[in-house]
Amino acid sequence: MENLKGFTRTYSSFQAATFALSSCMQKRPKFLRLLCADAALRGEPSNTDLTALAASKLEEIAFDDNVRIYLKQKPKVNQNIKATALSSENAKFFYFNNGLTMTCDRLDYPTNTSGPIITLENVQVVNGGQTLHALFEAFTTNQGAISPIELLCRIYETKDRELSSRIAERTNSQSPVATRDIHSIDIEQITLEREFEALGLFYERKKAQHAGKPADKRVDAEKCGQVYLAFYEDMPLEAKNRKGIIFGAKYDTIFSSTTNAEKLLLPFELFDEIETFRAHNATGQRAWLAYASYHILFALKKVAEKKKIGLTYGNRAKISGLLDKAITAVRKARKAERDSLSNAGADFADVLYFKQKKAADQIAAAV
Repeated sequence: MENLKGFTRTYSSFQAATFALSSCMQKRPKFLRLLCADAALRGEPSNTDLTALAASKLEEIAFDDNVRIYLKQKPKVNQNIKATALSSENAKFFYFNNGLTMTCDRLDYPTNTSGPIITLENVQVVNGGQTLHALFEAFTTNQGAISPIELLCRIYETKDRELSSRIAERTNSQSPVATRDIHSIDIEQITLEREFEALGLFYERKKAQHAGKPADKRVDAEKCGQVYLAFYEDMPLEAKNRKGIIFGAKYDTIFSSTTNAEKLLLPFELFDEIETFRAHNATGQRAWLAYASYHILFALKKVAEKKKIGLTYGNRAKISGLLDKAITAVRKARKAERDSLSNAGADFADVLYFKQKKAADQIAAAV
């Protein structure tokens, strides 16, 4: 790329046998220096000024060919990379991370010398931009913490821009592993599976994990997350329409160390009762029930709290007995909103009402 002409970096501590770009050999975060915006720092392999590096930043033009834009600390994957880099297990970072893929116009690799210094010209990081940015944030948080980290690095020398673009595209387009599948091997998930097994139930850490078992004995992890959001977190809207947060932003809340099988089973079974009621009654004037299951579960929790009934599995029968009151609260809130819109000459639709944040607030007020 024309704007990269002359953008040359000098590399050291590069293990040719494994293409591992190492910071461990001399306990310095060299892989960050190599791509920093300070030309003096990146051009001097022996520079050990960590303070100057922390005051610098990454050279963003080196990421122009990367198909992913780095969003500072927003995506959970970036937060996880930073957390791993600062953890006591960061020496294992090499095994947890896919590493970097770079292209360059020219690669100069001197032979017959120990500790060769490799020069790359017109470098582009086509895969691994998130890793480098998250590691730089980790470095500025704690300069000494990331010294044990090693990164796998692949470098392609080519002036063929079409080939370079294809490398960038292909190395970023592999089918991603679903977040749920990644979490399926978490100790929390395995522990829950064992707890449910002790109750005679089959907890599905992975989708359709126990497809051959009776349907009434299967407990789906995603469904557990949905009912948890509606019941414990007062988030019925998100429970139905934002399932992605279950194994994303809300994962640590839902599947925390205090979450056990009985805590999940309480709203799970209550929701089953609500769904059974809906299946037999969502017709005519009660057609609105087809859209309201998670909001009814939310209302059921609110009614139980008002009655000062603890949200424990031992109180399941008592809470279940409040279902009519919960349905009544949802019906009242819905009717009030419908009447308000009608008086204003506006249309009302159940499918839209239960997709609005205010529905939960109105239902809570109606309890």
